[in-house]
Amino acid sequence: MDEIISKSTSKETLLYLYILGQGNRENYLRGVVPYCINNEELFYGACEKHIRREIKSLWEERRKEKDKLPKIYLVGINPSPGKKEYRARKILFAGEVLEIFTFREAWDHYDQIIHSSLNDDYKNEVKKMRRGIRKDEGVFESPLHLEPILNNEGLLIGYKHRTNMHKHGNKWLNDILSDSERNLFNKTNDEKYPKEIYKNEKISFERDCCFKLKNIHFSSKKKQCPIDLTNETFELIKPTVHEKRPSIRLNKLREPDISSPFGYNKVGNKHGLGVYIALRNEKAEEFINLLINEENNLGEE
Repeated sequence: MDEIISKSTSKETLLYLYILGQGNRENYLRGVVPYCINNEELFYGACEKHIRREIKSLWEERRKEKDKLPKIYLVGINPSPGKKEYRARKILFAGEVLEIFTFREAWDHYDQIIHSSLNDDYKNEVKKMRRGIRKDEGVFESPLHLEPILNNEGLLIGYKHRTNMHKHGNKWLNDILSDSERNLFNKTNDEKYPKEIYKNEKISFERDCCFKLKNIHFSSKKKQCPIDLTNETFELIKPTVHEKRPSIRLNKLREPDISSPFGYNKVGNKHGLGVYIALRNEKAEEFINLLINEENNLGEE
């Protein structure tokens, strides 16, 4: 059973809520981000570049004083099953951030586990995560899709892209580069499909950030257990969506609802992909407590 978080905590609480990609329309997660290592642990590698950059900025600001870092949660909702279909969206995963890594730190962390004396079941699951899931034509995709390149002194100088994750369109570059860094790299690089990238005076990997999460809720192909977005949880989201209205160009004549929690666009279609909202403190705590209650109820069935 997960424990309800205390509302008396003096620590700031942040909850990032976003719509998952099109491949997750139904009742379970199809991709490798987040990756469920086991019932206790998720790994969150690529994807959601804006959320990761924001957390990285916060982390670097308070890195020397980890006790001042907020408690951070990530929650993913399925995309719309159809433009005209009205049904409540489903929460497919939720996790509490336990560790914030660079991809180099994540590689070292899980490499040490693979070569440790820990129990074989856990090590084997970590190996599977790093190897990745076999997709079409035998190609693998892994959330830990970047391998560090070190100099002779063991310092990070770049990354090598591995597995097929985010290969199309060189999207893997966006997982570690800001938009300005990506533009600079494109101007100075002649390779159509680069497999490596190196740091320099102007490229510092501004999105180099990934997470180890405590598994709060995860709906998989083997165990489809999504949690419906309810009116109660939606009411916590709605004010934040309105606050974000100018930047996501919502339809002013059609209010957000549990079928389209991030609202509708100007032509009336459901909105949300590529957008996230952040709930803070009491709203975040209340949302996660409602979700934990639902998860505990699932376990009692």
